[in-house]
Amino acid sequence: MAVCKCGNCGLYFWRFRRDWPPKGMCSFACNEQSKKLEPKTPPDQPQNILLVMYAHRRLAHNSSSILAWFPDCEECERLEASYSGSLQYHYAEEFRKIAENARTE
Repeated sequence: MAVCKCGNCGLYFWRFRRDWPPKGMCSFACNEQSKKLEPKTPPDQPQNILLVMYAHRRLAHNSSSILAWFPDCEECERLEASYSGSLQYHYAEEFRKIAENARTE
């Protein structure tokens, strides 16, 4: 038994069995709706987002440090979230490729 978050609607639900509802979905309706969605495009490369972050901080905040924190800047928050998501996605993709190569050898 576990508490899971639905990948489609974002609601938390109890998962008692591993066979139904499908993994990551809270109900049959969410499962069917997720199949209809278009595949997500991968995020931009982390190094490209990092360059945009540097440029924004240099122009908007007159700072060259990536470690400086500007809590009132919505653009900084958006770029940091985008950078974090890009790192997570691309790290998982590279790890998946390494695992596939290891299985085939």
